[in-house]
Amino acid sequence: MSEALRVILNINMIVINLADAHTVPISLPWGEETSIRYMGELFIPVQVHSSLDAAIAACRHDLDTGMMSIVVRDRDRASLWWHIPKQTSPMAHSR
Repeated sequence: MSEALRVILNINMIVINLADAHTVPISLPWGEETSIRYMGELFIPVQVHSSLDAAIAACRHDLDTGMMSIVVRDRDRASLWWHIPKQTSPMAHSR
């Protein structure tokens, strides 16, 4: 992960709209996933929440424990997306 993104995530929580994100299909050990590319890094969905507040609380918990995650809004729900390190999926990161 770039140092700039790490600093941003440590200082601020990031909330983006799915419609504004660039989706990227990737292959992971458990199968195909749809990821999003944000600031040159890949993220995959891990939790869906019925409210933005719940997703923000989950993201804050992740950030406080050292995980790199973002909140993605999509219509009537919000989800938590985790950062995928480049060594996990080199093919997707090189596209």
